[in-house]
Amino acid sequence: MYDFVQFFCLMNWREVLVHPLVDRVVRVRGYSRNMAEHLAKAVANFCDFMGCGVDEALDKIRGMSGEEIVELFRDYFIERRPVLAPKTLWNWSNAVKIWLYENGVDVDPISKKITREYRRYVSHRGIPKLLKRDIIEKDGFGGFSWPRILGLGLWSRSWPRAGLGLESRG
Repeated sequence: MYDFVQFFCLMNWREVLVHPLVDRVVRVRGYSRNMAEHLAKAVANFCDFMGCGVDEALDKIRGMSGEEIVELFRDYFIERRPVLAPKTLWNWSNAVKIWLYENGVDVDPISKKITREYRRYVSHRGIPKLLKRDIIEKDGFGGFSWPRILGLGLWSRSWPRAGLGLESRG
């Protein structure tokens, strides 16, 4: 499918972390160490996608119109979708938008269009959730609440009589 090394070895995120254009965002926004690393990983991945360094990527984007930036994000979503989880792709695209905004690229007018492209090409039903609290709850039967999983409601009085062979829990 895709070569994993191709996407993550062009630029080291630790180098991006100390780059002045990223360090400035970290200082201005007062990010913690973890958030600074998250931003650096996102910017490094986006710059790798563009095939250039941080300075060149920002210069290229500054020269683009709003529609060209939306197309750039769309292409990013399409190319990275097979190798990144949808939630990671969503979080990193938001971090890249923050990086662009703090470095003089106004992405606010096109932010809704970028979100639309994400939904169109990555997640058709929004950001997928791996575990939903309303579906999986602690219960005495295998650790799950089977009536909830079956969509019958946890406190419903009708679920024992639904013909599923489940006894009433009284």
